[in-house]
Amino acid sequence: MILSPGARKARAIVKDNERLSLGVIAEMQSNPHFFERFLSRAEGL
Repeated sequence: MILSPGARKARAIVKDNERLSLGVIAEMQSNPHFFERFLSRAEGL
């Protein structure tokens, strides 16, 4: 399957987001206050 540069870039972004999400989930499990800080920072955007 041949991917256009845009599709390839989109897939790379999704892969990065998956890695990021896994890191966030692991952090939340090990640090209960992390999620509250994460939410308050997200609301401030």
